[in-house]
Amino acid sequence: MGSSASGNGNLAAYGVVTEENFKSSVYTIARLRFASLTDVNPFSSDYEKKLEEEEETLKELVADNGQARLEKNEERMLKSPLMRARNNWMKQRPT
Repeated sequence: MGSSASGNGNLAAYGVVTEENFKSSVYTIARLRFASLTDVNPFSSDYEKKLEEEEETLKELVADNGQARLEKNEERMLKSPLMRARNNWMKQRPT
């Protein structure tokens, strides 16, 4: 079926998850293919070197994603019905 960098290097099966099965509004994992590695032996030092270069480029591209995601989640939380109810309760409670 193909090769893998895990286990014995042989890919025994594929799995497919259709779009309608995704319920989360945030991504938790991504499997990427790099065009620069298509014709490179996955068990060679050349592959490892090119993979490290690709990974470094990817890290640079997503470096601020954590902060951006935090800000988006904080904004969403502040607008949530639960937070609005909490704020209303805090305003009305006796001190």
